[in-house]
Amino acid sequence: MSSSERSDDRIMRLGIDARIFSGKMCGIARYVLLILDAVAQDPTVEVVLFTDTHFHPMFGYLYGKYRVIERTGSLAKRSWVWAVLPFLLMQERIDVYHATANGGMPRWAHCPCVLTVYDLFLFTRSNVSAKRKRRKRKEFESEIGRANMVFCISAYTKAAVSAEIRASREDRLSVTLLDCDRAGIMSATADVAEFPKEINDFVRGKRYFVMPAGRVTELRKNVLRMSRAFADVARQRRDTVLCIVGTSDETPTGKEIGAFVAEHPAIRIFSGVDDADLYRLMSRCAGVFFVTEEEGFGLPILEGFVAGAPVVTADRSASAEVAGDAALTVDPVDTEGMTAALLRLLDDEVLRDGCVTAGKKRAEMFDWRKKDGMMVDVYHAVAGGYR
Repeated sequence: MSSSERSDDRIMRLGIDARIFSGKMCGIARYVLLILDAVAQDPTVEVVLFTDTHFHPMFGYLYGKYRVIERTGSLAKRSWVWAVLPFLLMQERIDVYHATANGGMPRWAHCPCVLTVYDLFLFTRSNVSAKRKRRKRKEFESEIGRANMVFCISAYTKAAVSAEIRASREDRLSVTLLDCDRAGIMSATADVAEFPKEINDFVRGKRYFVMPAGRVTELRKNVLRMSRAFADVARQRRDTVLCIVGTSDETPTGKEIGAFVAEHPAIRIFSGVDDADLYRLMSRCAGVFFVTEEEGFGLPILEGFVAGAPVVTADRSASAEVAGDAALTVDPVDTEGMTAALLRLLDDEVLRDGCVTAGKKRAEMFDWRKKDGMMVDVYHAVAGGYR
């Protein structure tokens, strides 16, 4: 049912958790911007953004585009969700509130609430203490229990929530697949400008793979194992290099990865790479190399598809779900399999071109622009079910 077909033409006031805009661009911020774009043109929706911090300057334009309810100061996180946010939602006469990140659900609310879940890694895979994992799980279960609808960013994440969280109800769980910054990717890939000097000097005259690692030291990102797999490629193909895009640190894992990279001149870690340069790297590379152990979605796979790059990724978790049959998939613990997949892309032009074509077709499945009214319909359904 499209917005034009709804019998209830009352304006719905949609509250959005906008705290993520206090920092620089990240995956969750892109997701919230997608939501805003999806509902912006619908005359039946009025958006109100809620935050307990100032927006980062790069998101300053949102102040002029939307009504922003900002309550800053030395508020503790608990005070925001227990007292301040519930009062503001009632004061603004919000019909539906969307908590777009963990920790954003109001403790109580006069209106129905939607929660987005990206993954369960904080208490299933992280290095934090067992005590903190138990506390986070308890908080998360409480949030799930208070939500009228839970958006999971993949079928894999939905299955994990259903299996792990006792408070989850199957009828309240839905899959809302992510999309990427298509306009940004298309703009960047059409740009013929050179890369920043450090990157340009490294890849000039070379064939290269891109590993969009994010936080390099996060164990599930599998960076060390992938680096070892590529080192075998570099020994056989002297004209090939690997660009790891992400941030490292001085933890034991970071030091181990740093030492390995230092011993292999065909591998380099680049931090501080902006999105435009990452997308340009993807559009000109021999392949996107993203074989992680576990993902809640796997956005770099979709970004690679849209940028026109062949992709090598994992044969499990949400990575396999996003990739479908459009990428080469391998076991994330099989370094020999990774090496073989990379060599196939280098040596088989027909395979490479086929992956690019299949990737672009696969990417169309995730295009929110082709799902007109999708989010608005869901919000209206949640609001209607509450009344």
